[in-house]
Amino acid sequence: MWRCWGVYLIVARYDTESERKRLEYLLEKWEDKLKVKKPSGSIIMVDGDTDVLLSFLEELYSKVPREHIEVYKLSEPEFHLEPLVLEGMVESTKGVNEIWSVIDFIMARYHGVLVSEITNQKVYKVRTRKGECSIKLSLFKKNSSVTLKFSVEGYGEVVPYIYERLVTDFSYLGKVIRR
Repeated sequence: MWRCWGVYLIVARYDTESERKRLEYLLEKWEDKLKVKKPSGSIIMVDGDTDVLLSFLEELYSKVPREHIEVYKLSEPEFHLEPLVLEGMVESTKGVNEIWSVIDFIMARYHGVLVSEITNQKVYKVRTRKGECSIKLSLFKKNSSVTLKFSVEGYGEVVPYIYERLVTDFSYLGKVIRR
């Protein structure tokens, strides 16, 4: 496991009040493990020539006391966090339309939002208190049976949580095979 100490600027945008509250809750949850500082004022990301930046800072310091300004050079972090992907499949004797109906019902119960749809494949975005993940569903017809392949992708505890719910819900369609 990598260990890297440093100060990181994280820009977390939100569109709704509920997203803001989720961010606030997360910051409170981690305040004992991380030194989190939400600066007052304005966060400005500037990209440009160093000489022009220095001229800007000189004028900024003339308007705002120097001790109120912090300047950091940003670079890509040395770590990359891969999403967790859990996959499974269901062998079923039910028809394609019947399986899509069951999937649509399950996604409605999960408050899933359809993100994309192509022939025999749908991708949903699901948001719970545990976080947000995407669910990819594909149907393949073989002779008299239909195979449903599904995957849950995201970060944190939401992925195994939703995956286990899907395994239970899809067991009504046929035999669920975990991969």
